Amino acid sequence: MKYPGQDTVDGKKCSVYKTTDEGSKAKVWLWEEYGFPIRVESLADGQTVVVEYKNIKVDDIPASMFELPAGVQVMEFQ
Repeated sequence: MKYPGQDTVDGKKCSVYKTTDEGSKAKVWLWEEYGFPIRVESLADGQTVVVEYKNIKVDDIPASMFELPAGVQVMEFQ
């Protein structure tokens, strides 16, 4: 990977990385604050794909989100 520098995507400071492999290229924008990729551009077989994440919310997850619903039976597999 090569590090061409920094950029801002959707108001977020990002480190940009490029990679090239046989017949494919990719460019990734990593959100510096969380190390999360928020934009990826890839080129393979002559096709370009762009994935961009928006409206990302980084927050504490309440413990209630991890509680099993009533009536769920926990089983062990061997």
